[in-house]
Amino acid sequence: MDFDTAAEFFVREILAGRLEPGARLTERDITEACACTHAFARNVIQTLQSLGAVRFDSRRGARVISPADADPDQVGETWAVLARLLERKSGEPFAAASGETAYLRLTAVRAEIDRLTAKGGNARLAHLLKRVALQHEIVRSGGR
Repeated sequence: MDFDTAAEFFVREILAGRLEPGARLTERDITEACACTHAFARNVIQTLQSLGAVRFDSRRGARVISPADADPDQVGETWAVLARLLERKSGEPFAAASGETAYLRLTAVRAEIDRLTAKGGNARLAHLLKRVALQHEIVRSGGR
C-alpha cells in the first residue's frame, strides 16, 4: 500500500462518517488500520493535509476539518469561483456530479475536473478544485 492509497482509505472513512469533522486522527490510528510504520503514517497525514481533509497542529496533531476550519458558505463560494475559472479555461461547462454517497460524488467531481483540465485547464487549478471539492463534501454533509 502506498501513501495515496492509504490516504484515500481515510478519505472514504471521513466521507462515510466513520471519522467525524473535528475528530482526531493519530499515527496510531493509521498504523493499526494500515499495518504500517509510524513514518508511513506521518506521510499519510501529510498527504491528507495536502488533500485538504485534515488540519495539523503540532500540539494537537491531525484533526479532520470541520465547519470551524472551513465555513461551508465560504467553501461553496470558493468552489463556484474556481469551477467557473476552469470552465473558462477549458471552454466547456462543468457537468453536475451525482452519486449515492459523498465519496461517489467526490469521485465524479474529481473525474470531471480531470476531464476539463485535459481540455485546457492547468494542474494547479485542478489541485485546488479537488481540495475544495473534498472540503465541500466533508463540511456540507458532516462526513455522511
